[in-house]
Amino acid sequence: MIGGICAWPVKSKVHPDGVTQERHSHYIAALVRGVMRDLGRLGREGVTISRLYAYSERFDSVKMCLDLEMQPWARPIGDWCTFVMDVEKSSSFFVQPYKMGLNDWKRNHSTPTRKTPPRPVHEHIAVSESKSTLPDNLVVATTFATLHGIAPRP
Repeated sequence: MIGGICAWPVKSKVHPDGVTQERHSHYIAALVRGVMRDLGRLGREGVTISRLYAYSERFDSVKMCLDLEMQPWARPIGDWCTFVMDVEKSSSFFVQPYKMGLNDWKRNHSTPTRKTPPRPVHEHIAVSESKSTLPDNLVVATTFATLHGIAPRP
């Protein structure tokens, strides 16, 4: 969930912690890149993520969610806005590392396809299958040959 990562006083040039707005923007960019990198890692590990959710009450955070192509999820409650992103359908740059990682994982963990078609089933009995090659004096051989229809005919 991405929530509250852009908390910045609207009319102030300096954050209450003493960080300038420019420096704060660099922190946010680093955080977003880190989340994208982690999403890519999760994709390469085969973790399925269907949706991402975010919430905020700040204008700049809401703007960032919209810039990331997130969709409003529910009606705002007071100042709180909620957002959702359908990862599979989204074309946002934010989820591209995840999608590429997951595709790599799927490609490496899928069952291989046959390069040649399966051999056809022969309907006729080959010459080597029409007679028994076991010695005739064995009880087991005689029983086996009789059961399988390959006993020598008298």
